[in-house]
Amino acid sequence: MTSNGSAGPSEGGPQSSMPSRTVPFSMKNPKRVLAGRKNRARRGPLSPAGRERLRAAAREHRPWDHATGPRTEAGKARASANGATRQCNVLSIRRVRRELAEARTLIAQARESRLRAESP
Repeated sequence: MTSNGSAGPSEGGPQSSMPSRTVPFSMKNPKRVLAGRKNRARRGPLSPAGRERLRAAAREHRPWDHATGPRTEAGKARASANGATRQCNVLSIRRVRRELAEARTLIAQARESRLRAESP
């Protein structure tokens, strides 16, 4: 198991029979919420000049050009498994639909091969 209690990739990953998370993900840490409120009250809202400084910094540094996402197949697999950490069931709806589509394809292939074998 990993440090957060979920199964890692070598231990069955998100498809293991253990639930990956027992606490509802919408529950926020009350201490962090209170600290955020205090910080916002201390700093106050953004002034128009402060907002313009943030815009100028974003235009200068262009962070959207550097956010490329995973490039390797291993990284893409890790990123696609991220959504499974908070799912309620062992299998996601998307995975169930994919497996059903594969089963339907196999059934159709078996039906076609049987029809070919039976026809003269």
